[in-house]
Amino acid sequence: WQLVKIEFLNVIKDPYFRAILLGGVIFLVIDYWIGYTNYGVPDRPLTIFLMDYKNFNYQLFNFIILLFYTGEAIHRDKTTGFHIINDALPVSNFRFFTSKLAGLIGVAVILVSIPLVSGVLIQTLKGHTIYQLDVYLKELYLISLPGYILMILLSFTVHLIVNNKFAGHGVALAIWITMFMLRNFGEMDYNLFYYSYLPGYRWSDINGLGHFAAPIFWFTLYWTFFGIV
Repeated sequence: WQLVKIEFLNVIKDPYFRAILLGGVIFLVIDYWIGYTNYGVPDRPLTIFLMDYKNFNYQLFNFIILLFYTGEAIHRDKTTGFHIINDALPVSNFRFFTSKLAGLIGVAVILVSIPLVSGVLIQTLKGHTIYQLDVYLKELYLISLPGYILMILLSFTVHLIVNNKFAGHGVALAIWITMFMLRNFGEMDYNLFYYSYLPGYRWSDINGLGHFAAPIFWFTLYWTFFGIV
């Protein structure tokens, strides 16, 4: 537990992390406040709309944070020179790497919690008090969080294999860019081929996720097992 705490604090206390996160929060608040403006008329800040808005710009900042700090966590010992002492300790490498992974997952939990706090705040300021917390919890912790964890697992694996921080960043970034380009511009939208991708879905005020719930569940389970393996 102490190792997990150290890894977690190493990330959230980093000034670059706070700067990137602040930028993401600013864009998130702006997106939440403005929202869709069809015909110049803004929508009411319904929770189902806010869950769409969080994907406008905030996702990009989270991607940068998770991609960058996964490599930083793995290679921090070499960067600081602590690996010389670390290799002499009786603690197994498995425990060290597991603590790093758990610390990064803790960071991911913070990242998915921010849209909830920001969303409720914006809704309150705009006089909308129907918060639909069940939608927040399902979207953020059952859909978004597993996706972030899968992103961490892929970057984690890449850095362990490449064993060089900057090369690992490059390879991991190239993998994500390649998947994005193929899926969005290459007319290849077979979700079982793209790691961590889910079928498209929309929230509804009438029946929630409706018929989207089953495929999202099975795809999330499928990619989670794949990521663990």
